[in-house]
Amino acid sequence: WLVPAKPDVPRWVRGKYSSLALRVTAHAQAAALCRAADMAMISTSANKSGERPARRYREALRRFAHAVDFVLPGRTGRLPRPTMISDAITGKVIRPA
Repeated sequence: WLVPAKPDVPRWVRGKYSSLALRVTAHAQAAALCRAADMAMISTSANKSGERPARRYREALRRFAHAVDFVLPGRTGRLPRPTMISDAITGKVIRPA
């Protein structure tokens, strides 16, 4: 869901946008990580803008190990495409499933 960002949301979180994309994940490992930390997590797809996402742990490790502190081993979701994004205010579909 795209929701309006409050004014105090840092630019490094929202980028050039005035909204945030929120997801309630069905991915068991990601959900368990949020529960264990007792908080929401900020994340993105495992890709640089314009590139296809990494679909496997080793591929993500190869692409990003030099740029991040840790890559959590595990499986990606089994969805063949990225999830749908809809505007929470208007209901407009921004990215179809």
